[in-house]
Amino acid sequence: ISLDEQTQQALLQGNIEYEQKFGFIFLIKAAGLSSNEILKKLHQRLQNNLAIEKTIVHEQLAAIALLRLSQEVQA
Repeated sequence: ISLDEQTQQALLQGNIEYEQKFGFIFLIKAAGLSSNEILKKLHQRLQNNLAIEKTIVHEQLAAIALLRLSQEVQA
């Protein structure tokens, strides 16, 4: 099994754990991040409580929306 496959498997397992803990999927503005960086942030965020994580999810959704909007404006 390659390192990339290990990372993908760890991301899958982390996403399952995240959804079981918080009741919703893991959201992150992934643009510009490597798989390893996303995995690290996933593990960090699994340490949060629900209130903190909801705040982070709202921030991430806003960042994703702004990124998409800026891409549309540039197109």
